[in-house]
Amino acid sequence: MIIAKVIGIFIFVLIGYVSTKVGWLPASASKHLSVIVLHIAAPCMAVTTMSETELSPEKITAILMMFLITIIGLMASMLIGILYNKITRVPAADHGVYITAFMFTNNGFMGFAISFTLFGNEGLFLMLMIGCMTVIFLYSLGIVIAKRDAAAKTGQATKKNSLKNTLKEIINVPIVGAIIGLTVFFTQIPIPDFLADILRSLGSLMTPLAMMVVGMQLTESNPRNMICNLHTVLTIIMRLILIPGLFFIVMSLFNMPDIWLAILTLNFLLPASAVIPSIFEQNGANSVRAAELTFLTTMFSIATLPVATVLLQML
Repeated sequence: MIIAKVIGIFIFVLIGYVSTKVGWLPASASKHLSVIVLHIAAPCMAVTTMSETELSPEKITAILMMFLITIIGLMASMLIGILYNKITRVPAADHGVYITAFMFTNNGFMGFAISFTLFGNEGLFLMLMIGCMTVIFLYSLGIVIAKRDAAAKTGQATKKNSLKNTLKEIINVPIVGAIIGLTVFFTQIPIPDFLADILRSLGSLMTPLAMMVVGMQLTESNPRNMICNLHTVLTIIMRLILIPGLFFIVMSLFNMPDIWLAILTLNFLLPASAVIPSIFEQNGANSVRAAELTFLTTMFSIATLPVATVLLQML
């Protein structure tokens, strides 16, 4: 089942790659498709998933803990990325590529599917909470990081934004979608069936379009350079083995329910988020490098995820 899900993702990547290579789509179309991913599909998915979850006191506790641990995990991953960049001397224009690859995982598709398959509705709910907090950071801090890379790429100093400009960057369409989703969840406001169907249909576009964008961007990459790059090898090892192993060891020291530990660890085991290349594309940063890391961490997760998930089920 897990391998089938990963293969499904690669089919979308292949479609995007072939469509661009044979000329059905111009390479420039990736920028326009990424707008649909970021501004339409992703917000609709957030609202839909949150509207379909029931509220209870036990779940409120779980929500707060998932939010807190996710924030801590994201900040720790960002610190790991910063240290990695300094130790390995990553070019300044690519700093954000590696930081975001360490921070943000593909929990919006692979995480939801795998957690539901292995742990049922409770596992899916917990992963949804992790995904909600991840979305907020991805479309705020992730955009800021991408813009810093873009500034380094052009040789321009990063401008210090005013509070007004900073809020404009953070309060964007995906963030508004996440806020609306949380509001619907906590208030349990019913969404009319016809509107729910529309949101669900639009949200379902996120994974195929995001992965097609990855495939389109990979047409500009040299496969040999992707595999032979030392930074790429180190990133794959850290993203799929070292970082999740470190967090599992730390979290196991605390007295938390086994399913919490399993779902949180699963989140860190996932490959880099499929949306990262779209964010870097939109902000003029190195989207090709981001696409390479997304592609390769996803490919190698075929080997790491089945083994890890079997171990998690034994908790």
